[in-house]
Amino acid sequence: MDFSQVFLPTVYSIVFIVGFIGNGLVLCVLVKYYKPFNMSDLCLFNLAISDLLFLISLPFWADYAANSNWAFPEFMCHAVTALYMLGFYGSIFFMILMTVDRYAVIVHTSTSLIPKHWSVRASIALALFVWTLSLVASLPAISFSKVNTISNVSKCMVEYSKRKMWK
Repeated sequence: MDFSQVFLPTVYSIVFIVGFIGNGLVLCVLVKYYKPFNMSDLCLFNLAISDLLFLISLPFWADYAANSNWAFPEFMCHAVTALYMLGFYGSIFFMILMTVDRYAVIVHTSTSLIPKHWSVRASIALALFVWTLSLVASLPAISFSKVNTISNVSKCMVEYSKRKMWK
């Protein structure tokens, strides 16, 4: 227990600092050196945003790991879980979208199976779809997160309902 109270906050803090600087630089470069629109840049931009959402939740989890107690109000448990899950799913889905785009550009150069250069509207629609998909995938964890107090120790946890209707 003592090891995790030191190790986890340290790792979370290092990941937060390095990740915040790295993703902040990516966003700055993409905004400052904006060039004609392409799907890879849009995916990279949204990937950096989803990573930042994930990173914003880490200081709260670091405090929780260090103190073994949730020191924030109940709504913060929902908010931190939402940031964590949206960032988690957003990162995964934008990496998948970027992989499919790169596959289309490299493998299907001579065919029109998948558009080599997505239109601006199609790219934005895909990005909105990915954010919507991330939100939908996150909703169960967000809605079932709550603060439980047992023996004067508060824990922010996801506790799924025993009713099967929500599935």
